Amino acid sequence: MAKILISCVGNRDPYAEETTTEGPILTAARFFTPEYIYLLPTAQRIGVSNTYRNAEETKKELEDIFPESEVFIKSLDVRDPTDYNQVRAEIRRNLENIYGEWSNEDNQYNNVVSSGTPQMQAVWLLLKDIGFLRGSMHRVIEPKFAKSDKPADRVLAVNAEFLEEDRILKRTIKFLDSYSFEYAASEMQRLAEITVRERREIYGKNFYTIFHAYALWDHLEFNHAFDQLAAALKNLNKYNGYKQIGDLLEKQKNVLENLKNARMEDLPVLTDIYFNLQRRYLRKNYSDALARLWRLYEGFAFYIMREKYKIEPNDLKSSENKDLADQLINRFGIKGYGRKRIFTINRDTIIKYLQKERNPIYEKMKTNTVKITSISGTSQNTTIEKALENLRLSRNNSIVAHGIKPVPEYVARQCVEVGKELLCLWLDGNTRALEEAPFNPKFVNSFIDFLAQN
Repeated sequence: MAKILISCVGNRDPYAEETTTEGPILTAARFFTPEYIYLLPTAQRIGVSNTYRNAEETKKELEDIFPESEVFIKSLDVRDPTDYNQVRAEIRRNLENIYGEWSNEDNQYNNVVSSGTPQMQAVWLLLKDIGFLRGSMHRVIEPKFAKSDKPADRVLAVNAEFLEEDRILKRTIKFLDSYSFEYAASEMQRLAEITVRERREIYGKNFYTIFHAYALWDHLEFNHAFDQLAAALKNLNKYNGYKQIGDLLEKQKNVLENLKNARMEDLPVLTDIYFNLQRRYLRKNYSDALARLWRLYEGFAFYIMREKYKIEPNDLKSSENKDLADQLINRFGIKGYGRKRIFTINRDTIIKYLQKERNPIYEKMKTNTVKITSISGTSQNTTIEKALENLRLSRNNSIVAHGIKPVPEYVARQCVEVGKELLCLWLDGNTRALEEAPFNPKFVNSFIDFLAQN
């Protein structure tokens, strides 16, 4: 790893004329003792003020003081050193060339921002802010403002990371607001890498793990999500100030443990499918929302088959109620090698046949109403059964099932509205269980509030 010093060249280099004290470059070089030094003066032009002569004199002084160091002069080809756009383009061009000389080697870059015009100093800050400038920035103050004239007292770090940090936090909040967990995780990883604040480094690393776990959860990778969430919770518990986040993670970890061990549809599984549906809608993934609504309805039906009728829809031969299972196999011609399964094609017909015993939940589906959003954006009431039938037709004509049409926004919104009513039927109207579920979309507010305050 090479120690590299980079600086524009000003009129105070190598020495300040009025005081004959060492200018910013010589002072910084004594402090950092670099192996390689790049000087960026304004190029010689007829009739245009430049600092190329200063660069040559500074190079000579540096070679005398540091005979083992290599010093290079790379000119800034600008007509006007106070023209911000010209200066920015030239400094960036020269830095790209310098970085190119060293390929991807992990060098120690120290950038001195005190020499040159105010526009040059502003460019250093900009390039650091956008993530282009490598290494650290330092300013060199005059001896009269320092504790002493020693380089250690005159060379001060310039912290510009906070500008990018604030943007990272704003982007993270935006991504969380749309449940884009992968992007939120990437932002937290970036925050942990660049911040100079210990607290932000701590939560940046841990929130990266948490949001990555949420992304896995979103893709139904429950085992991996559980492992990552448990690791983040264990680590966060070492620090103060994370109680609210820790309490939420503890509840989510418990839910994930149930999900990763689930082998068939039950209330935790179907509740999670519903929230997954809701997030897909909010992310404008309308086809996915419709697909999940149908999986929710199928799971809802399969649960009733198991609980009410004692038949196993995925393997009728293993049903507790073998007489009814055989009756269904023979009546509906259910075929298959080995297991006899109920598929989408005959599920609804079988459900109607089973309803001869008047299952109370299905009876409520015929009478209970749901307020859905129409294509015009107005609300209208219809029965849950009728709403599901309309969504079935939309599904069959869309890319989700047998057609090629996209799923429009209002259909996806209806999926959210009808899905909630299905769960409420199951919960016998107890919507509080949905509101308090730890992966209810509102859970992201805990992180948004935390990031807004920290």
